[in-house]
Amino acid sequence: MSYRQRRGGRGGRREGGGGGRRGGGRRGGGGGGGRREGGGGGRRGGGGRREGGGGRRGGRGGRREGGRGGRGGRGGRGGRGGRGRGGRGRGGGGRQFEQRNRRITNNDVVEGKFNKKICGKIGDPVQIETNYFPVAFGRKTIHQYHVTFLPEILNRRTRFIIVKKSLQFEKTIFDGEALVFSLQNFGDIEKDVQMGQKTVKVTIRYKAELEQNQASQCMNITMNQVIEQMNLQRIGRNYFDSSDSTDFPEYHLQMWNGFFHTVSHTKSGLSVNTDLIHKIVRTETVLDQMYQIIKQSRKKKTKNPFGDKAIQNRIQGKFQGKIILTKYNNRTYQISNIDFQMSPKSTFKVNQGEDVLETDFQTYYKNQPKCKEMGLKITDLHQPLIEIKRKIPGGILRNKQRKQKQIQKEKEKEKEKEKEKRKDYDVIYLIPEFCYLTGLTDEMRNDYSLMRVLSGGMFISPGKRFNSLEKFMRSILKNNKAKKKLQEWGMELSPLPTVVMGRILPQTKIHVNKSSFEAGVNANWTNSLRGVKLIEPKNFKTWGIVYAEGTDNQVDTFYDKLQWVSRPMGVTLSEPEYFPIPRNPRVKEYLTQLKRIKKRYDLLVCVLPDSDKRRYDAIKQHLCLNYPTPSQCVLLKTLNDERKLASVCTKIVHQMVCKTGGALWHVNLPKKEPILFIGVDVSRDLRSKRGAVAGFVASTDPQCTHFFSKVELLSHKTQEIVGKLGEFTKEAIKKFTTKTRKLPAHIIVFRDGVGDSQIEFVMREEVQSIQKYFKKIKIDYDPKFTFVIVQKRVKTRFNVNSENPRPGTVIDNVITKKGVWDWFMVPQSVNQGTATPTHFHCVFDNSQMKPDLLQSITFKLCHMYYNWPGTVRVPNVCQYAHCLSFFIGQSIHKEVHRSLQDKLYFL
Repeated sequence: MSYRQRRGGRGGRREGGGGGRRGGGRRGGGGGGGRREGGGGGRRGGGGRREGGGGRRGGRGGRREGGRGGRGGRGGRGGRGGRGRGGRGRGGGGRQFEQRNRRITNNDVVEGKFNKKICGKIGDPVQIETNYFPVAFGRKTIHQYHVTFLPEILNRRTRFIIVKKSLQFEKTIFDGEALVFSLQNFGDIEKDVQMGQKTVKVTIRYKAELEQNQASQCMNITMNQVIEQMNLQRIGRNYFDSSDSTDFPEYHLQMWNGFFHTVSHTKSGLSVNTDLIHKIVRTETVLDQMYQIIKQSRKKKTKNPFGDKAIQNRIQGKFQGKIILTKYNNRTYQISNIDFQMSPKSTFKVNQGEDVLETDFQTYYKNQPKCKEMGLKITDLHQPLIEIKRKIPGGILRNKQRKQKQIQKEKEKEKEKEKEKRKDYDVIYLIPEFCYLTGLTDEMRNDYSLMRVLSGGMFISPGKRFNSLEKFMRSILKNNKAKKKLQEWGMELSPLPTVVMGRILPQTKIHVNKSSFEAGVNANWTNSLRGVKLIEPKNFKTWGIVYAEGTDNQVDTFYDKLQWVSRPMGVTLSEPEYFPIPRNPRVKEYLTQLKRIKKRYDLLVCVLPDSDKRRYDAIKQHLCLNYPTPSQCVLLKTLNDERKLASVCTKIVHQMVCKTGGALWHVNLPKKEPILFIGVDVSRDLRSKRGAVAGFVASTDPQCTHFFSKVELLSHKTQEIVGKLGEFTKEAIKKFTTKTRKLPAHIIVFRDGVGDSQIEFVMREEVQSIQKYFKKIKIDYDPKFTFVIVQKRVKTRFNVNSENPRPGTVIDNVITKKGVWDWFMVPQSVNQGTATPTHFHCVFDNSQMKPDLLQSITFKLCHMYYNWPGTVRVPNVCQYAHCLSFFIGQSIHKEVHRSLQDKLYFL
């Protein structure tokens, strides 16, 4: 057993000591001191066998980092503990670090160190290693200042230069926009700084004195500066090791390995959350891929093929909105436009000392030192340029607006008009020949062989991941420049991750018709579901199959297999009506056949020759908007694989049942009162540049097996859905009441798609928007109300003895946020790579619900997603809301017919 797994042993081996094992005697004597980081106290155990036995000897001091000698454990009633002797190591001792960042366990929760409201108790305890590394901060306060520039300076690099010239003090940090942090209180400063021919007036005003728990932004900037000393290349917000990359020449791809980090204030104090990350970069330039489009178009060769309108449209469609990397400075940009009116021969103005010169792009890049060093040359003078629109930092604009409002409130409207006229972005142009696309396309993600090759580097086991993270943190502490930067700000970084006590929730029982079974240790009941009657099967008396001529045999085999797998489920399939269409059908042929169908069918199955998105979208749009009918699309190649056909048909029957209002299984929820569950998520709308779709799915029965759905099309993803949330909730309550003949006593909302910066808005606006609609149902209607934010994109990782945690593992202490009710949960089993937990944050609750109850309900709902006989990462209503918003945003782009709103037509 390794020292990570051992609960006791000698004194605390990490972070300066701490307790050891509970010992051999009934009342322990002294024991050995910590071996690392200046270990302190000795064992609780090792004393006399009876209550009177004293400790044999005191703890020995830490061997490293100059630990103080461990004090002997307290003796038994009749004995006396020994005293420890001092350590041999260097430094000032580990006790102080230990006191500031001691390990916190569930015992602290019971004793009231944390609010009892936000920590549960149910479940089997499990020791979990996390990717949070404790940070001790020696300073009590940090001073914050606000910076303004007159005239405004939009270039970030120029602002840094100006602030550096204005402040001669050491130990100051500028965030690049409007904030300065310092360990000194140097008061207000006004200074004129000369920049070429222009004088800039800099005003630095004292703003506030920050406590440790308010200094996360400052600490993050400091950690960035620390990691910059490690010879890593910054790309976006993360850091990558260019020497640690893997090439995939057959796919023209390269994978870069790097590190993510952020400093956060947790319940146990400041911690650095760090993780391994990867970036996929194409080895073909954007210009190379433009040439491929020209080649595929089979147009006649011309001197300038980029002048062809059809080629321009294809290039624009392929690259617009994509993320690119410029390798000469490793910066990422999002493509706003491909400007075919611009070329390397186009001219622009550039500042050179005090002069403003006009030059062309070819000459400009030719004279750049980095381009010379890398041997970059422009070879095609006809290539269009990539247009990038960069937003002016919001802090500058917002702070200026606030100042204007304070000075002249009466001119507020006038200033707002000026703001609308003024551009809030600047434009730069890049050379396609020097740019590379990043990330994977949908086509690449669907390439099984490619993903299998990439998975070897991307899916890292917990044991390997945590070994790499510890190695990285130790390398920081061994780097003299990085260590000096930490010392400047009084920061002490632990090279060892935080270990916490989590809980594994009890297994959930799955109920189907007259039988039930446990979900299992891996929370997957695929095998248990075979040959079992569903809780609410459906009879398909009128249904049809649309297929291409020449595939009659595959369709007959498909129907026979559907019949065979559906009988044990209690599903009745009558003979379908067949609708053949010509061989190799295009989109038009499918739509023509579908438009001929006038009779109402329970469901239509469409057999598709390939995965052409245009055909799929056209079929779904017709059957969701014009002829509202549940539908199921099946690829022909799926029907050709006889080995997997039974398994495929089982899943298809399940979807057919769900899409027509049936139900597969249910779980017993731990609360008897009728609860209405709501899931909300937002996805991008492919049809518009900035458009988005909000999906709303609510349960209509207490067992959460039937649902009501709505969508709201948003003009952009940041547009709020506050106005519609209350209205949709009101409709959902009416549907629930109609079905159950009872008003829901408790409403629980799971809101996905919310970033940390939006949480305050959601708490203030969306919660109130829903609450005010309760009175519109009934004047005295005041149900219990719980609102939970669900976050899937988190960088938290867990390690349990070099394996992933079991499904149902919960952590709600130590690494969770201070002062809020939140928890991490791993609902699903992960066999490849490291599991990503889901973060749940309860922002409102007036039901006095205990943490154990809400966590149990959340976990049980993760068993209720009908598209998979196993647990998913989020509650079912949340997953359905995601499927709905994604489906509408990808294929439909409109609100569907009302008759489909009480069915899971979008699965």
